[in-house]
Amino acid sequence: ALSPREPPPKPGKGREFKSLARLSQDFLQVFLVGHKTLSLPDASDKIQGTTSMEELVAMGQKNKKFLDEKELKAAAARGLKTKIRRLYDIANVFLSVGLLEKVDGS
Repeated sequence: ALSPREPPPKPGKGREFKSLARLSQDFLQVFLVGHKTLSLPDASDKIQGTTSMEELVAMGQKNKKFLDEKELKAAAARGLKTKIRRLYDIANVFLSVGLLEKVDGS
C-alpha cells in the first residue's frame, strides 16, 4: 500500500538563506536590478554581504594555530574561495543554459 509522504520540514532561516534555490534566485536578481557585468566575488558581496578579513581567515583557516602574514593571506584566499564556490557552480549552470555569458574581465 502507498500513502502520501508528509512534506519535509521547512528549513530554518539560516539554512533557507543558504539553499541552492534561494542563492540562485538572488544571483539572478543581482543582474535584473541593473548590473550588466559582475565578478563572482562582487556578486557574492551583493548577495551575502561583505566579509571582513578576519571572517575570511576564519573560513579558510585549517587549524587554530597562530598564523604569520603569509599564512593569513593564504587562509583569507581559501575563505574567499569557500564563499564564492556555490555561486561559481550556479554561474556555470546559468552559462550552460544561456542565461549568462562570460565577458572579458579587462
